[in-house]
Formats: sequence, structure tokens, C-alpha cells
Amino acid sequence: MSGQLPKLNEDVDRDTRTHLEEAIQEWLINRVSAWLVIDPEDIDIQEPFASYGLTSITAVSLTGDLEDWLGIELAPTLAYEYPTIAALASHLTGELARLQKARTAVS
Repeated sequence: MSGQLPKLNEDVDRDTRTHLEEAIQEWLINRVSAWLVIDPEDIDIQEPFASYGLTSITAVSLTGDLEDWLGIELAPTLAYEYPTIAALASHLTGELARLQKARTAVS
């Protein structure tokens, strides 16, 4: 998925957060399914990345691709700290909201 992420403001509403989290989940599902050559419908967002056979190299590559897509710097160990699509998408949604709030406060 290369779609646009919703813009966040300092008062991120629940619908925007939900939309953002779903967009990140969709991106992750599509990326994992492409790498592993499996149907996106066969991916369970609660299942650990490790159960799909993602290696440490793949996990670091995933983080790099996320950085490019989201435009933020991420820890290379992110897929280990948040080992499911659901956990990672939730974390990233919170990080993006936090960063946007910080940017808004500065301007």
C-alpha cells in the first residue's frame, strides 16, 4: 500500500487514529504477504512475525521500509519490540500522533 496517511493534529480524534492504525496494518499485511509470497487474507495481525518466518534481516528491512513510508526514524529492533502487526501498528500510530503533537506545539 502506498496510500496517504491521514493528517494528524494536536487533538487526534479516535476516528483519525483508527484510520491511521488500519492504514499501517494494511501496509504491513501487504508487505509481509509480498515477502513471504502468501495471500494477505492468510495473515493474522495478532500472530507474531516470527511465526511467519521473518528473519532478523527481514525485520530490519521492514523497519527501513516503514521509515521510508512514514518519513520518521525508527529503531531497527522495532519488529522485535512489537512482534505482531497489531502491536506494531498501534505503537506507530501513537508515535506519529506524539510527533505531530510535538511539531504543532513548536510551531
